[in-house]
Amino acid sequence: MTTLDNYDFCKPYIMDNEYILWEGAPQKGLVLTSRDLALIPFSLIWLAFSLFWEVSAIRTTGSLFMVLWGLPFVGVGIYLLFHKWVDKVTGLSTFIMVLMFIQLMFNPPLMLWTNRERFDFRYRKPVAVTGISTILNLLVTVLAVLNTEYKAEARIIGSVFVQTLFGSFFAILLLKKGLCLFKSFNI
Repeated sequence: MTTLDNYDFCKPYIMDNEYILWEGAPQKGLVLTSRDLALIPFSLIWLAFSLFWEVSAIRTTGSLFMVLWGLPFVGVGIYLLFHKWVDKVTGLSTFIMVLMFIQLMFNPPLMLWTNRERFDFRYRKPVAVTGISTILNLLVTVLAVLNTEYKAEARIIGSVFVQTLFGSFFAILLLKKGLCLFKSFNI
């Protein structure tokens, strides 16, 4: 146990039965761990492949769905490469960031389908899907919050789960139809 003789500046903030456990300052600058030695090459390969996917999807398929499907993978590659900086700037944990990327990956198919239905003046199905997803989101989120002590994370997980469920259904639907929303163009 350390005495507070050298720490006059903090005496007003510390009770009589409390003491200082640690003193010092965190390391400054870029601190690489052994985990980073494996993560950096993996993230570079991931990012390179996802950028290759995007260019190939734009040049060959002409499918907006395929282009949008690849964008979250590019985002994950950028995040993996710069995750320490992103976590520091946003203040969010890696777990929350991964959930956000999962939601980004499964949201475009749902939005493409909804916009296509609206464009063709068919409103019943999008309204029904929106209503069902809202109610399911509420139920899943309430159940998740009631069954865990991590309330904020449970709310996010509930929303991501429902988005992923509906998004994956519409991704399969769009892939089956082979929906091509714009012509291929050269870059």
